[in-house]
Amino acid sequence: MKKTALLIDGSALFFTTRALGGDKPLDYRRLEERLKEGYRLKAFDYTVFFTAYNLANESQQKFLAFIRDTMRWTLDAVPWFEAVVPPATYTTLEGNEPRPFIRFDARIAFSLGRLANVYDEVIVVSDSYPLAWPMVEAVKKGTAVSLAFFAQSLDPRWMRYFRSPSPEIKLFDLDHFSGELFGLKGALPGSDIRLP
Repeated sequence: MKKTALLIDGSALFFTTRALGGDKPLDYRRLEERLKEGYRLKAFDYTVFFTAYNLANESQQKFLAFIRDTMRWTLDAVPWFEAVVPPATYTTLEGNEPRPFIRFDARIAFSLGRLANVYDEVIVVSDSYPLAWPMVEAVKKGTAVSLAFFAQSLDPRWMRYFRSPSPEIKLFDLDHFSGELFGLKGALPGSDIRLP
């Protein structure tokens, strides 16, 4: 039976969905359902949600409890004062302006290395371009790897990985489901953008 792992960059997802959905929160239950439907899975064998948090922020504490207790995802949470904010990286959001925020690239890359050749498939939810190389290395070890994210917010350098007839990394474009992920009747603006 196929074993599938899901690695979620909670920081990238939070900041991107705030930019896309405005005041509409992302429906994490629907995100998981849509991913399971898209990959024809009953459940994920292993799921990790990477995020930073502020101990003094009560709403963040409730959110972490929701991720851990309701979603039943393994939580890799770092206090914000221990997290590293790297230099801003290029993104197609917000008028192509760079935006800095906490990244979990090292933790995700390490997890990919540990999961490669143990899991049949790993799905990474992140927009971070530096994860491309570790993802390709996992593919070389025999693990299928997908990037699940909103294509309109991806660094354009990602596109070379998705264009070939048999891409090394497959893209699961969340733009196609943006309306339902944000509880809207229609899709969000920009979700009709197609990859070049």
